[in-house]
Amino acid sequence: YDSCLTLASINIEGLFPDKFRSDQARRKIQSYSAPIALMSLPVAYMIPPLFLGDFMDPALYVTMAVATGIMLFVFAALGIYGAREDKFVIDRYYNVKPEAKESFLTTLKTSFKQRAFIILLIFWYGYGLVIGSVQGSVPYLISYIIGGDQMDIIIVNAALILGGIVSALIWPRLLKKFKNNKKSYVIASVFYTIVTFIFGFTFDLISGIIFVSAFGLGLGAFWILNTIIKADMYDERTVLTGTDQRGATVGILNFLGRFG
Repeated sequence: YDSCLTLASINIEGLFPDKFRSDQARRKIQSYSAPIALMSLPVAYMIPPLFLGDFMDPALYVTMAVATGIMLFVFAALGIYGAREDKFVIDRYYNVKPEAKESFLTTLKTSFKQRAFIILLIFWYGYGLVIGSVQGSVPYLISYIIGGDQMDIIIVNAALILGGIVSALIWPRLLKKFKNNKKSYVIASVFYTIVTFIFGFTFDLISGIIFVSAFGLGLGAFWILNTIIKADMYDERTVLTGTDQRGATVGILNFLGRFG
């Protein structure tokens, strides 16, 4: 599963700077895609228990694997049209002289010479650490601290979705106001850190809903900006090195980010 996810991520993130070349286009598409991505995880927590129960039967994992495979196939098929190259990319392919291929180790060395890559890697590592810890702690939080049931888990995840939707409405406007992706990314990261810290003070269902909604605001901001700032980093690397090694750079970033 993780190998297939990495293969998909390399292609999606590698295509993003070409499909959306201006800051305006990148911000606009992220204002749509980030809320959808943000809603997917809570929905995945909420929907299966309504049909399959509490997952105590190991055979249910086979059912979920089949259902997940079918959904992935459908969405992959729907994405084929959008992933097609436009005339600009096709003309560039035929008119630009092919570049000499770099080895993985060479790309790794040149990537670590880029300051933006190192900083983004640190942020990406921290993001993976936080999102994995917080999402994994929600069932524990509901069951052992709040003392709730399956419906309370659904309510808390719905609060996360609500926070993400509000964030998707706010941050595109802030991006347009700041006109600085780097500044926006730093502000979003600081806000994300603060709301994650506050999340640790949850003591009942009401406070859980409030803090998770705030966490959704921070998470939505980070998701909107993450792909944009990555595309800027890939563009900068191409300018600095004179070679376009986005595929290898994406692979290195995702591989190192897995340690989070």
